[in-house]
Amino acid sequence: MKPVISVENLTVEYKTPYGSVRALQNLNFQIQTGEIFGLVGESGSGKSTAAWVIMRYLADNGQVVGGEVLFKGIDLFTLKAAELRKYRGKKIAMVYQDPMTSLNPAMTVGRQIQEVIDLHQGGTKEQTWTQAVSMLEKVHISDPAASAQKYPHELSGGQKQRVVIAMALSCNPDLLILDEPTTGLDVTTEATILDLINELRAKFDSAILFISHNLGVIAKISDRIGVLYAGRMLETGPVQSIFLHPLHPYTEGLLNCIPKIQARSFKKRLEPIKGNFPNLLDLPQGCIFHPRCLYRVSSCSEQIPELMPSGIGRNSACLRWKDLQDGSIGKKQRSTNLQTAAQQDPAVPYRNHADVILELDSVKKYFGGISIFEKLAGKKPEFIHAVDGVDMQIKAGQVYGMVGESGCGKTTLGRSIIKLHRITAGTIRYKGLDVWRLDRPKTRQFHQQAQMIFQNPDSSLNPKKTVGQILARPLELYHHLDGGSLDRSTEALLEMVRLSSNYKNRYPLQISGGEKQRVGIARAFAAEPHLVVCDEPVSAVDVSVQASILNLILDLQKQFSVALLFISHDLSVVQHISHHVGIMYLGELVEVGDVDQVFSPPYHPYTEALLSAVPTVDFSAIKDEIRLVGPVPSAKRPPPGCRFHTRCPRRIGKICEEQVPQAYEPVSGHRIRCHLYK
Repeated sequence: MKPVISVENLTVEYKTPYGSVRALQNLNFQIQTGEIFGLVGESGSGKSTAAWVIMRYLADNGQVVGGEVLFKGIDLFTLKAAELRKYRGKKIAMVYQDPMTSLNPAMTVGRQIQEVIDLHQGGTKEQTWTQAVSMLEKVHISDPAASAQKYPHELSGGQKQRVVIAMALSCNPDLLILDEPTTGLDVTTEATILDLINELRAKFDSAILFISHNLGVIAKISDRIGVLYAGRMLETGPVQSIFLHPLHPYTEGLLNCIPKIQARSFKKRLEPIKGNFPNLLDLPQGCIFHPRCLYRVSSCSEQIPELMPSGIGRNSACLRWKDLQDGSIGKKQRSTNLQTAAQQDPAVPYRNHADVILELDSVKKYFGGISIFEKLAGKKPEFIHAVDGVDMQIKAGQVYGMVGESGCGKTTLGRSIIKLHRITAGTIRYKGLDVWRLDRPKTRQFHQQAQMIFQNPDSSLNPKKTVGQILARPLELYHHLDGGSLDRSTEALLEMVRLSSNYKNRYPLQISGGEKQRVGIARAFAAEPHLVVCDEPVSAVDVSVQASILNLILDLQKQFSVALLFISHDLSVVQHISHHVGIMYLGELVEVGDVDQVFSPPYHPYTEALLSAVPTVDFSAIKDEIRLVGPVPSAKRPPPGCRFHTRCPRRIGKICEEQVPQAYEPVSGHRIRCHLYK
C-alpha cells in the first residue's frame, strides 16, 4: 500500500545573520491511511519545521536543500502555487498549537469553518453553513448551532481547539497534522481532545502526524513514533515497543525525565538529560547526541550512525543499540545510579514544621459588577465567583500543590495571596498578620518575602532589559546593592539556576523558554523570599527542561526552606513535588490532604476523574477511564448544592443538587467534601 505521506532524506536550512542553521538533516518517515505517527523530541529538535515543510509554509529564510516530500506519490515541492492550493486545506490540513493564532477574532467560529468549506468544496450559503454546524457537532461542541454564532473569545481553550480541529477536518483531508494540540490544556480537556482525535481518525480514516513533547500523550494516541533530536531522527518504531524497551539513549533519557505517580517511599529524584541541547550552528562531530550520552564510547565522536533496522518495525541510529537490546547497558545500570542518587538526595525533603507561614480563612474573590448606567436601567449585577470561600494553611518549608481544571480559580487564588488582586471577602494572614492591614514598612517586607514565578516568562520578563538588569532590580530594591557587589550577586543568581555569567548581557528574546523560566526563578529567589507562589512554571516546556526546573525548584526550596504554593494542572508533577495537595473546582477546595492521602482511595469523584485522565507511558497500568460530561458551569451562576453535581459520574440524587456537602475526614488531615461518604 502506498503511504499517504512519505518524507525522504529531507534536509532544511534557515539562513540567519550568524550563518546557516540546519534544522532537519536527512529526515525519513512515512504515514499510512488511518495511522497516527507521533513525533517527539526536545524544543528545537525540528518537529514543527517538519510540519511546516509538509504544508509548504516555511519562513522566507528557510529552504529545502535536499530530499522530497511525497503526498500519495506526488512531490509537493514540484507543485506551483495554484496547484498547491488544491491540496493545502483540502487534502492536507493542520491544527496549530495555539488556536487563537489561527482563529480570526473578528469572525464567528461558524463563519470561519464555512469559509474553508466554501473555498474548497463550494455550495450554497445554506449548505455550507449547515455543514459547518454539523462539523461542530462531530467534534462534540455542546449546542453547535448556538456555538457557531459565537466569537473565539467567547469559547474556552478546549472549545477553541475543537473548532480548529473541526475546521481542519471540514473537507475530510487525507493527512491531518496536529502540532502540540493539547499543550496548556488541563488533563480532563486533554483527555477529551485525545478521545476525539481517535474517534475522528476512525470516522475519517485520515493519516495523522501528531507532534508533542508530552510522552504520555504520545503513548496514548500514537501507533508509531519517531524520536527527533537536533534535526535528526534517532529512533522509530511502534510506540509500545519503543517506550517499553528504547534502543537509543536519547529516548531512554526522555522517558527518565517524566515524573510518575507513585508512593512517596518509592519516589526518586528526576534525572534530566545531562548537558545542553547542541548549538545548531556548531554541531558536534560523530553522533549528534554523544556529548550528552551516558553510554558513549570513543567511536561515538567519530562515526555518524545511520538509522538502521533494530527489530520488527524498529530503527535506531545508535552504534550501541545491540547493547541496549540485550541489556548489557541501559536500565539496570541507570536504575542503580538513580537509586544511589535518591538515597543521597531525596526528591522532596521536608521537616514537619509547626509554624504556619500562610493562612487563608474563607477567602473570596469576585470579578465583575455593573456600571452606573446599567444600574439605572434596572439591571442586576453579576459576579464571577473566581474564588469562593477557600480555607487553607501552608507551613514553613512545605510544598502545597494546587490542582484543578482551567478556570477553577487556581491562578486567581495565587495572585490574591501576593496581593496582585484585592480579595472580596475573608482574611489572608502571613506569619499571623492580615496582609491587607499591614502598614507601609511591613507591606514592603511582605512584598520582599512573598514572591511569584509566573506561568509565561515572556509576559513577565521585560523584553527591553537584559537578564543582568532584570536580576539586578530586586537586589537593588531589597538588598540595596550596587557596583561590584551587585555584579557578583547577579552572577551568583545565574550560577544558582545553572546559567553561565555570559547570560547577563542577553535579552529574553535571545534565550530559550526553559532558560527564561530559570531567569524568572532566579528573580523570585533574589529577594530571599519565605513564600513563593509557582503558577504553572513547567506547563509549556519539554520533559527534559521540566525535570531540570523541578529539580532546581526543589533544590532551592531545600536550600532556603521556602514555603511553596505550586499551581499546576499536571497531577504527576504535583504528586512528585508536593507534601500537601488541594483539589480545586469552581472556586472551592473539594479535597485536601497529604499527597499520599489524596492520590490514594478514597477520592472525591472529581479527583478520581482527574487521575483517570492523566496520560502515562506505563502500558502495564490498567485504569478505568472517567470522562466528565459537559463543560465546567459558569462561575457567574454556580450550581446549587454540590457544584460538581452537574458533571459528577457518581451523583446520588437530589441531595447532591440541593445540599452543600460537608467535609468528610476518612483519616486525620484528609478532607473530602462529598455526599457520597455521608
